[in-house]
Parts: sequence; C-alpha cells; structure tokens
Amino acid sequence: MAHEMRSRSKVPKIIELNIDLSIIEGKDLVAKDRRMFIGPAVSSDPYVEVYYGGEKKCETTVIDKTLNPVWNEDFRIRVRGDDFSMALKGRTDFTQLMLRIYDKDQFSKDDFMGHCVVPLNFTDPPIKTSTTLWYRVSCGSGKLRCINAMGKVEIKVTISEAKGIDMEVGTIYTMPKRIQVALRWDTKGGQTTIDNSCVAIDEYGHILMDESVYFGHLTNSNRSIRCSGDTYEGESVFSCILHSVNLCVRAFYFIFTVATPDKTMNDLNNIVMKVCDETLGKSMYQWTPNISADDTAVFLMRISREHYCWNVSLIEDGDHIARDFGTLIPEIKGYSRDINPEIELNPKERIAIMRPDRSIRIKDYANNAEVDQNLGLGFKWKSTDRRYVDFKVSTVCLDAHLSAVEVISYENL
Repeated sequence: MAHEMRSRSKVPKIIELNIDLSIIEGKDLVAKDRRMFIGPAVSSDPYVEVYYGGEKKCETTVIDKTLNPVWNEDFRIRVRGDDFSMALKGRTDFTQLMLRIYDKDQFSKDDFMGHCVVPLNFTDPPIKTSTTLWYRVSCGSGKLRCINAMGKVEIKVTISEAKGIDMEVGTIYTMPKRIQVALRWDTKGGQTTIDNSCVAIDEYGHILMDESVYFGHLTNSNRSIRCSGDTYEGESVFSCILHSVNLCVRAFYFIFTVATPDKTMNDLNNIVMKVCDETLGKSMYQWTPNISADDTAVFLMRISREHYCWNVSLIEDGDHIARDFGTLIPEIKGYSRDINPEIELNPKERIAIMRPDRSIRIKDYANNAEVDQNLGLGFKWKSTDRRYVDFKVSTVCLDAHLSAVEVISYENL
C-alpha cells in the first residue's frame, strides 16, 4: 500500500440524524373483521407500517383481535445528509413520518384502517428533541382511504445527531478495542444482493478462511468478528472485538461486492461506510468512497495489527468482474506486501465461494495444478445452540445429461 500519514485531530461534523421511534399503543381503532363472516365488524388484527421520504422503513408486529393494540416496539430511522437537506427545504415527505395502519387478513388483501402523520421538528443546526404524543387516525386519501377511520396511536419520537470525522485515503486511523463497521447503500430499483466480506490474512499473506467473515460464514472462529449477513435492505454491519482476534491474524480486508449477476455499482446510490466505537456507542468516522459505475467490487479498507493496536487505512480500489472476494486473492496479497515483501503472488490464485444458485468449474480454481480424477469433498457445520444435531449429507453424481447415476450417502458409503 502507498505511504500514509497518521491521522490528525479534526473537528467532528454531523454525519447523519437519527429518528428513534417508539410505537407504543393504539386506542379505539376501527373494526374490520366480522364474527364468522356475518354481521357487523367487531375486531381487527392491527399492525403499523412506517414511511419516511416516500419509502417504507419499518413495520410492527400484528396484534390479533383487538381495537386497543399494545405494541411497545422501537425503531431507528437514519436521516442522511441529502434527506436532511430535503427536510430543510420543506419537502413534506422528509419533514414527517407517515404511519399506515392495516388489519391483517389471512385469505384476502389487508384492510387499510387509516393513517397518522407525525411531524418532525428539524432545525439547522439540529437540536435533540423528544416528544410523546397521541396522534389521531385520519381517513387517508386516494386508493388508501378508510372512510370510517377512528381512534388514536401513542408515539414517542426522539431526534438526535451522530457526529464523526470524514476519513481520507492516505491517512492511518488507530482503532479502539471494539468497533462497529456499518456499510450502507440505496438501490436504484429491483433486487440487488450485496455481499460484504471481511477477509483475514496471516503475516505470510495466506487467506484464513476460518477467521474471515462473509455471506456463508457470518462469524469467525471465536466470534470476535460478526456480520449481519448479505442483504437487500441497504445495510450490513460488522461487529469487531479487535483485542480478541486470534494472534494468527495480521490484517482484515473489507470488500464490498455486488453479487447479483448483470448488476454493478451503477445500480446503487449513496454508498457510505461508518465506523463507531462499540463500547461507547459513539460515531467516530465516515467515508463515501469514489466508485466507478462499472465496478462490481471495491476494496474499502484494511485493518492491520501493529504491535498492540489496530490501524485502519482506506484503499478505494475497484474491480469490474469479481462477484465475491474469492476471485480477488492476488489483489489482496498485492496490497499486503507492505506487511511482508516476501509474499508470493500467483495471478491465477482463486478461492471458490459457493452460493446455492451457482456452479463452479473445478479447474478454474486449481491454481495451475493438474486436475486428476480424484476429488475430495468435505462438509463442515456448526450447531448454533451447541446441541447435538444429526446431519445426513449426500453427494449426487450426474452424467452429461444431468441424470443421477450414483448417490453416496450415509446409507450407501
């Protein structure tokens, strides 16, 4: 990696606002369900959907057979800089929350029960505010209209700011013992799967699969690194207990990958990385990488062990072919040569990262070695609740026409 400077103290700036929303309870809501499908409606199975900026952000659970539901559910909505600017300009979708109430139906479309509008008190500069109020349920308009909407919903809203320092490429940042790395993005339309990886290497540049975290392996060997998983929802979070990382690990690489075929970074907006001190619950840094629209993967940063501390340095380098970190092994080792100049590079080295909906060609991962007719397959799993689980694994051999010719299983070894 290039020569880098140690970070100097900067004045933290507001990187986002947080709307902490508590949906407490409802009173005297409209009845939508009839007893035995005849007579007047006597009850409902209400739940609430929350919208901000024209997008659905969260949803409560369904409370069965009541007109006075008690939810007591908490949600956090993050307001990014662009949304905050829209709010200050008076855009209605960004200055209020829209709470739509529905009656859950098992065999038909859910019935609209009305909505509540919750104004948001944004100021510039932001001031922390907290209010708990009852909001009247109104009828709505257009296609979403309930002419006999009634009742009220108790809502608590707290608006607070999150401050941090903008990170810069070429600067080294020293991390506390416990950090949280949050990666966030918006999709332009359609379903796009993102696979965020934290790839571990040792001092010789070898990839440590048991210490790496990715879509099929959401914790490392001792759970010091954990990930929320690949997602369609626009956020992936890594929790890192750095002082507990196994001593064999020299560094981690954070890689952001578009896993959906035919999709690229051009199908995403507002990619942001944020680093928080997990012990203090405090935002520290944020960074918006400069990404090419044609890229399918981008190296975000490296966290490396330096004596008794861990340092972060940004990379910001993209690839327009890779769909997972397994095809980026030469690049990972190349970035690691400042750690150990003796690390050997093989341009064809790859690791097959298997997905349920994909197949691989074995010779593509042979690293220039001859592929003979003997193939060994190993299966590994962990029981999440630490109880004994009896698994039966089978291997099905197919011919050229994809017809089964042999099955190897526990019963037929």
